[in-house]
Amino acid sequence: MNYFNTVLMNDLLTVFHKRFNTVLMYDLLTVFHKRFNTVLMYDLLTVFHKRFNTVLMYDLLTVFHKRFNTVLMYDLLTVFHKRFNTVLMYDLLTVFHKRFNTVLMYDLLTVFHKRFNTVLMNDLLTVFHKRFNTVLMYDLLTVFHKRFNTVLMYDLLTVFHELFQHCSHERPPHCLS
Repeated sequence: MNYFNTVLMNDLLTVFHKRFNTVLMYDLLTVFHKRFNTVLMYDLLTVFHKRFNTVLMYDLLTVFHKRFNTVLMYDLLTVFHKRFNTVLMYDLLTVFHKRFNTVLMYDLLTVFHKRFNTVLMNDLLTVFHKRFNTVLMYDLLTVFHKRFNTVLMYDLLTVFHELFQHCSHERPPHCLS
């Protein structure tokens, strides 16, 4: 990683993907997580993004989901948030949407809720809004409804409400248009 050879990492993991060795991919990334190397995880996924390998990103995260490693998923996305890469977060979740994996989307956001990271939830959904992907927003919230998670829906919408109230008074640069 000292030489920033993320291209090689991409090619290496695509080989695992072609060979259907998702277990190896999972174990590889959990090692980064155990070593607290979230920066490496971030750089790795941005390479997939640059290479438009959303299929690999999707399969990679579904493996985390199957293994119930929601902690890793959470930490991974908080790194995107810290780096302000909302575009990557958006594209990542639209892949889930295209594949109709609403269960993964639901579980992912419930982890944010359990960790009380409403700021991340807000920023994530405002990206959908900016991209005019109201279909994704709708489907996402209907999943909460189907699972009867009204608490999550409530907290999510109160975050939007607080943000809009704040914006109407001061109009700081980060406010929604």
